[in-house]
Amino acid sequence: MVCGSCGASASDGVGNWAIKTPNRSARDRGRSARSGKRCARSSSRDCARYGFLARRRTAMLRRIFILVWLFISMQVTAGEYLPNPGFERGKQNWNIYPPDTTSVFAIDERVKHSGNAAGRIDGKSPTSRMFIISKFTEVKPSTGYKVGVWYRLGEGISSDAVRVRVNFRKEGSVFASSRWFSHVDKQEGEWRHLTATVKVPDVAQTAEILLGLCYAVGSVWFDDVEVEPIEVGADTVTGIYEYQPFSIEIGAGPLRRWMKMRDENSPLFLSGKRYNELLVRTAYVEEALRQLERVAFYTGRLDDAKPLRRKFREMERLLDETYRAHGRAFFAKGAADKIAEFHERADGLEKVITSLQQELSNRMKRINRPAGLPALYGAETDESKMWLDENGRCGRILFGTSASINEQTQHLFRFDFCMTPRWNPAKSTPEGCDFSNHTERLKWLRDSGFRKTYAMIYLAVHCNTFAPDWILERAKSDPDMILTAEDGTPASPCTYRLHAPLNYFNPEVRKFVYRTARELAETVKNLDDVLFIEYLQEAYPYFGGKGGRRETGYGESATREWHAYLKRKFGDIAALNRAWRSDYKSFEEIRQPHDRFVKPRRKVTPLIYEFERFRSDFYIDHLRSIYRAFKEGAPNKPVAARHSTLLRNIPGARIFETCDILAFHSGYPAFEVLSVYLNSLNRFAHKGLGYLENAWGIQEDAAMFCDEVVQRRALAKHLYRSSVWGRTTQVWWYVYTTGYYLTKYNGNWFNPRYDLTTMRYSAPALPVTKDRIRRVERIIARGEIAPARILVIEPETSMLVQEPLELSYNEICRLHRLIFPRNFLYELLPESYVLDGRVNLAQFDAVILPAAEYFPDGLADKLIPWVKSGGTLICLGPAGMFDKYGFPDGKLLRELGIHRKLTKSPDLSGISAWKASGSQAAYLKSTAGKGRVIVTLRPVAAGEQPDETASEILRLLAEKVRRPLWTEKNRLEVLMRRTPDGGEFVFALNPNSHETALDTIILRGEVREVTDITIEGGMSVPFEARGANTAIPMRLQPAEFAILFIRR
Repeated sequence: MVCGSCGASASDGVGNWAIKTPNRSARDRGRSARSGKRCARSSSRDCARYGFLARRRTAMLRRIFILVWLFISMQVTAGEYLPNPGFERGKQNWNIYPPDTTSVFAIDERVKHSGNAAGRIDGKSPTSRMFIISKFTEVKPSTGYKVGVWYRLGEGISSDAVRVRVNFRKEGSVFASSRWFSHVDKQEGEWRHLTATVKVPDVAQTAEILLGLCYAVGSVWFDDVEVEPIEVGADTVTGIYEYQPFSIEIGAGPLRRWMKMRDENSPLFLSGKRYNELLVRTAYVEEALRQLERVAFYTGRLDDAKPLRRKFREMERLLDETYRAHGRAFFAKGAADKIAEFHERADGLEKVITSLQQELSNRMKRINRPAGLPALYGAETDESKMWLDENGRCGRILFGTSASINEQTQHLFRFDFCMTPRWNPAKSTPEGCDFSNHTERLKWLRDSGFRKTYAMIYLAVHCNTFAPDWILERAKSDPDMILTAEDGTPASPCTYRLHAPLNYFNPEVRKFVYRTARELAETVKNLDDVLFIEYLQEAYPYFGGKGGRRETGYGESATREWHAYLKRKFGDIAALNRAWRSDYKSFEEIRQPHDRFVKPRRKVTPLIYEFERFRSDFYIDHLRSIYRAFKEGAPNKPVAARHSTLLRNIPGARIFETCDILAFHSGYPAFEVLSVYLNSLNRFAHKGLGYLENAWGIQEDAAMFCDEVVQRRALAKHLYRSSVWGRTTQVWWYVYTTGYYLTKYNGNWFNPRYDLTTMRYSAPALPVTKDRIRRVERIIARGEIAPARILVIEPETSMLVQEPLELSYNEICRLHRLIFPRNFLYELLPESYVLDGRVNLAQFDAVILPAAEYFPDGLADKLIPWVKSGGTLICLGPAGMFDKYGFPDGKLLRELGIHRKLTKSPDLSGISAWKASGSQAAYLKSTAGKGRVIVTLRPVAAGEQPDETASEILRLLAEKVRRPLWTEKNRLEVLMRRTPDGGEFVFALNPNSHETALDTIILRGEVREVTDITIEGGMSVPFEARGANTAIPMRLQPAEFAILFIRR
């Protein structure tokens, strides 16, 4: 939920912004002030010494000062710069949010980055947050700004508690925000500089910067806020390392002009095509150089590769010159002399590329002694094992595209399949659907060079469903066919044509959806071109209505289904009354509780639990019905679901009942968390995992979207992670996308600046990394990640009823940021899997319960004996305090030795904190039998400076968990995959997109041989014994990965 006054969500915050004078930061102004003091002293000495000359110089300096002051004043008056960015004028122009926070905003004249003062936020409570806000009322729409701020952490404060971002407002309300700043680009002593590039939306009227401290006790200082306009004109020729989609058209115009150039085979189209081919070749040269440097590291001869690195930089310089020559030709409208200049430079670049490729190959042959490769190494070529089976599994990784510029993408990227537009029928009537219109689309794809595609229809997109005209007409006379809020108002109309928020509680709607799915499946059943069917896109079990988000489960047919659910579960009203401790006379008397989005629920009751359980189960049943319709119509075609709120708003326990290929996309850290979640769930489903809407541009490095070197690393890293975590069916968006999406999601790899004739410098990371993954695709597709010894339980019961709604989800994400970067891998599985026996607790050394305040029947009885027999239980917040109906419980902690009275603090900020009687401790711990228990009483700080509680959790995990591998410095991200033939493979990634990582991988147990199979032919890697373990030194460049074959 978003606050109308400040834009803060229930779990984050707000802020305000400002803009500095170009080329003169607040820090510079601070230095000027200090140097001014020195000038005054020296002027005094000069005056005594030289008299007239000193007075003359003083007068000149005064005139210069007045001119500078007038210039700055005019700029400020023009509304272009941030007032008081360095807190030199105290709190002027800075406000606070929320107004009732217990945190304190102060001006500190003792601790500052520059000048005379800094702003300081003092957090007084782990449930408190504060944002200081500096409003700026004039911004330039469609332009870019580079925003930065210096901050310093107080003792015990993690960087995870520091929040900085930009909000944009229209007519007073926040309608868009940048992502939280995460990139620290420089450090001076204890001060760190956070920076990001933001794009101002077209309709933005004002903007504001948010500087915040959230859910932490201690202090953080902010100083020298900087906002610099990115002044790149529409006709500016840019270099390869900068991506500037500002002040240029980013709509459909560039695509239309590119298509015209393509159809005419114009000189500009051909020069762009040649540049793109050369760009991709240089990227393969860089990959060959990185491999050679890794071999040089293994052999202790790293200095020998330095001359080749210098030659590579020269090649990149020539690439930049060639790119700029194409830009000049573009702005000269393809003038012959400019085109000739481009090809002259391209000829020189091509010669250098060829020469360097040959030199790298020769050098590699001289220094590498191939060590052999495992049996499953190499791309899958057996057609019978290449494609998906009916359950969504395949023997390779399928890479697809959503491209509309097919000629270039297929030529350069060699995708396996291409997405087609939505498969809406040519005709839909009450008697059935006609899908014959898609024959021409399949022919067009084949002509474009694609062998395969998939069928996509929107039967569950957000809260909407495909709805032909006759359904929409029928809904006019039957309002119950549209989702309805508690007060009877209908859901907001869908913006897609022929789609609507149809009410899936309505039997007529369900019948229509089922029939449509069945008829589409029958159409594609015998089409070999069609790999699978996708029907769900970013679905969620709520809808947008008058006043905001609304819960489903209201209206005529939903009420009937609600009462039917209660009758099935309890049989008679007496049984319900006994369980609920109520005195209802009949099931029909039981009304649904109030919508939680309209009236927040402060207390959990049996009515609330059963209503949320009913809503959740009915939604999954609806999706399962669609899935079954597809499988009945085409049992040979896998069915895919593309989620974005799984776990957060949709529980995963039954999700594989609704699809064969389970896909998820989101930004950081949700993408990483859900990679773990999908992998854990699929250990039991044995189906397929996918990635059907790519989101590489909104992960950790999203704030640096204009830095093409960083984005090349980010793209490579993301493709690696997507593949290594088992997503064997991938669709890569976008070649190009229009409008707001281009900068919001940063997923395009063609640059709109020259009408899409050229690719971004980052784009070749896709074919290069794809080819590297292709060589190990059978190892990935046929093996599995070694099971983790840490179990994080998805607290389904608590997630159904808790307030705030996403408390457990946020705790899981916070936990992930604490333990995953430190190579504590974990399984994330529903509590119902523990209850029904699918999860065997004996296979885990530690179990973590994230905000599991409400327990289902029987869960405590599973956990207590496991702990007493030696398990380690970590409760992020007291667990099992209440049963599913909200009645007091506490059995779990009571029997495990936690006897202090626990009181929940008032929920002020979207988190939950507790107090223990007679103690000010941040956590409690006890011993139960052979096991250990720790209960946190406030959120865990997950940054690189863990607080006391986080440190204790990490210490306990390091002591108790038997990891198969880890690293000494946590600078590498490592996991182990095992194949059916007994092979063991260590996958190591440098997650830093900016710096080379030197670290040592520690492998549990002794090994006989280690081979780096990402080096051509395999390379023997040096290692040494460390007691009973094995140490493998590793050096990986930014976002580089290596895969090691382990022989015991």
